[in-house]
Amino acid sequence: SNFVSIKTKSLANISYVINTLDGREVFSGNIIPENETAKIDISSLSSGVYMLSLNTNSGVLYSKFIKE
Repeated sequence: SNFVSIKTKSLANISYVINTLDGREVFSGNIIPENETAKIDISSLSSGVYMLSLNTNSGVLYSKFIKE
């Protein structure tokens, strides 16, 4: 898929950072959820494993994902 979908109960702005597993930042930005779902376009990323950091009002959340 070319998107990472995030389910959230907050409609506040969310900032995010995508890093490679060796810590290199490859993408960052801000998203505003719509209908409790936020999408990040990852179509420009190469295939591989990445770490996603989400900075929300509740704190920072981390998740690993695979771009095929």
